[in-house]
Amino acid sequence: MVAFSVQYEGPTEVYTMPLAGGLPVRRTFSAQTSTAVGWTPDGKIIYSTQEYSTLPDAQLEAAVKYLQEEIRKEPVEVPKHPPYPDKRK
Repeated sequence: MVAFSVQYEGPTEVYTMPLAGGLPVRRTFSAQTSTAVGWTPDGKIIYSTQEYSTLPDAQLEAAVKYLQEEIRKEPVEVPKHPPYPDKRK
């Protein structure tokens, strides 16, 4: 599974899709840009958005950079199967 940010319908949102291919599934519905950052050890998506933030942009960017560095330090094994039910059945 891969998580990515793209602008298909309005603002940039987070989508996922299997590495083997398939249709992307929209995971965020925000009025602001949502950026995929990584995965938690239990397979949840980490993403950033300014929708609910009261931090100035510089502080938000520093927080995202810190999280990205922490994720790189501790590699996470991505689950082979999505942690959510497959609604396409």
